[in-house]
Amino acid sequence: MPLFNFTHSLHPQARSWKFDQHLKQGTVGKRVFQDIKSTPKFFIILNKDPQEEDLLLFLSQSDPQYALKHPILKTHLIKTNPDDSDEIFHKNCYIDCTKVHHLKRSKLLSEFINDMSILIGILPAALLADVIQTVMYSNLIEQEYQEKIC
Repeated sequence: MPLFNFTHSLHPQARSWKFDQHLKQGTVGKRVFQDIKSTPKFFIILNKDPQEEDLLLFLSQSDPQYALKHPILKTHLIKTNPDDSDEIFHKNCYIDCTKVHHLKRSKLLSEFINDMSILIGILPAALLADVIQTVMYSNLIEQEYQEKIC
């Protein structure tokens, strides 16, 4: 199971090292995005090089009715469940590949140092491959982002 189980007794410097060690393409986390909703959302790191300051993310959606009714948007939703995601997602949901979100790496690092439970685990290889394939063939995702992801 690719779930992280960090001990919370680590020194902040060791937490920073753990962050660098575990942050890579396909890492899943959970945090509040104030500009979207006040409830925590799952996010997936997309950057091929996670050392870049501007991290690219996809968010999960539990019921994206707006996209499921649209002929193009629905092709950018990846349905997953607890079994497919090795229990990273606790219920059926969709990885929403219709919009790339941004987060500063330094901001995520400072949040991680204060709360290591922000990073949850790594997407299974098959699910990450579906995400990458969706990005590669997308006409919604800007080419600049596609190059950073693929």
